Amino acid sequence: MLSIYTDVSEEENSRLYDLLSQKGLNITLEIWDDPAVDWSKYDVVVLKSPWDYFDKITAFYAWLDKLEQLGVRVLNPTSIVRWNTDKRYLIELQEKGVSVVPSLWLEQGAALNVDELFEKLQADKVILKPAISGGAKNTFALTQAEAQEQAASINNLLQQESFWLSRLCRRCRPMANGRSCSLTVSIAIRYLKQPRPAISGCSISLAAQCTHQNHRPTSCKPLTI
Repeated sequence: MLSIYTDVSEEENSRLYDLLSQKGLNITLEIWDDPAVDWSKYDVVVLKSPWDYFDKITAFYAWLDKLEQLGVRVLNPTSIVRWNTDKRYLIELQEKGVSVVPSLWLEQGAALNVDELFEKLQADKVILKPAISGGAKNTFALTQAEAQEQAASINNLLQQESFWLSRLCRRCRPMANGRSCSLTVSIAIRYLKQPRPAISGCSISLAAQCTHQNHRPTSCKPLTI
């Protein structure tokens, strides 16, 4: 079963499945946390849409460990997947010279000091989201006044997990149709100066989530908790 969010994603899934099947690949759709799945029978696991991973992050990491132990190839590699689940990877990118939107980290248990944080970021509006998250879950776009109003709710969330706070990027504001734009860094893997391996008969699993978690991305506006 593959969880579908929109007609576009449903078409994407169908096209991907058909394309890979036409290439001679044996494709199966699996739920990543289904204990009945025998992952050892697969040559490759492709992470397609496990949108509930951030709600089950400990189990997700354990699943990645299991795939490694079984010697199953994962796309992207498990080391990259782990690194990318926590937004602290932005710190590493910044240390390597990549320009990152000015950001602050609020560790679990910290108290929200709205005035101090807005002054540090020199911002009139900020984005606040969990360090490990997806689909706009517990995500806020707040002015300083709005942050003051919702400080109690945010402090309750900070008792549960760490958060990432950044200045709102003006070039990524909501568009007229209500959608918000985003910038994604994609890591491409390809074969360089090596014979391309035969794919006929290769068994591939497309790993997805089990159920719709209602964390569908929304436009940038304060979210009610």
